[in-house]
Amino acid sequence: MLISEEYRNLNRDLHSDIPEYGKSIRTIESGFEMANKLIGVTKSETVLDYGCGKGRLVESLQARWPSVAVSGYDPAVESFSEQPAVSDVVVSFDVMEHIEPECLTNVLAHIKELTRVVALIEIATTPAMKTLRDGRNAHLIVESHAYWKDLLERHWRIVLEEEHKMKSIFVLQPHYGVPETKRITGTHKASS
Repeated sequence: MLISEEYRNLNRDLHSDIPEYGKSIRTIESGFEMANKLIGVTKSETVLDYGCGKGRLVESLQARWPSVAVSGYDPAVESFSEQPAVSDVVVSFDVMEHIEPECLTNVLAHIKELTRVVALIEIATTPAMKTLRDGRNAHLIVESHAYWKDLLERHWRIVLEEEHKMKSIFVLQPHYGVPETKRITGTHKASS
């Protein structure tokens, strides 16, 4: 299971009650530049924004890369709720911390199944300013960079990791199946 029906409904409520929810400019700006670099380096033809909210990053990437097929997936937004196709690049910004803990392993496996070349995942490591209607913080999983690194490197090759004050960023490749021409070499760690 990727999301419970109860939690899907709570998130649908947030999206409908708060017009700007799922359209964060901060996320778009940071994600846009990183995604652009990966699309260019890997010469990708397809990109998926996993947990795309209302699709602002999808629109921005499609405008920047008109020859690239950019799609979005978000189970709480009707227009993006269909099962996505496998893509060269999968980006996911400010999503993992919103996943129900009991669904996290399945979501990570789903992202891996959808990733042909590289995934870019940005994860908030602090509580959210928003709460769900049931009173829980919107960030259901608040964990450290070390926690996320340990979890991700069980399933991926970490190409780049950045630890920031309020978030962690990971560039990941599947261990197998990435064409040599699209493999990103080296492992880098940056902190700020």
